[in-house]
Amino acid sequence: MAFGKRRGFVTESCYPSTGEQGECPEAHFEDNECRQQNNFYKVIDMCIAAEVEGIKKEIMTNGPVLGQITPFTDMLTYSDGVYSRT
Repeated sequence: MAFGKRRGFVTESCYPSTGEQGECPEAHFEDNECRQQNNFYKVIDMCIAAEVEGIKKEIMTNGPVLGQITPFTDMLTYSDGVYSRT
């Protein structure tokens, strides 16, 4: 989250994934066309909403939200629908 506040994120079409984990090369921040045109997204603020009503309110007030779960080993066999830990 701190990276998103400091540097911001570009879309995948602006900086395609290589499939490898790692830091962006420093030159990317100056040379990337999307960054030069200020076409990137910064994290401005965040809140933690754990209840359904809080999440609904956040969507209505600020738009899309990011969700996070703690995956367990049974997640490897998940294919679709509502996930429930077995």
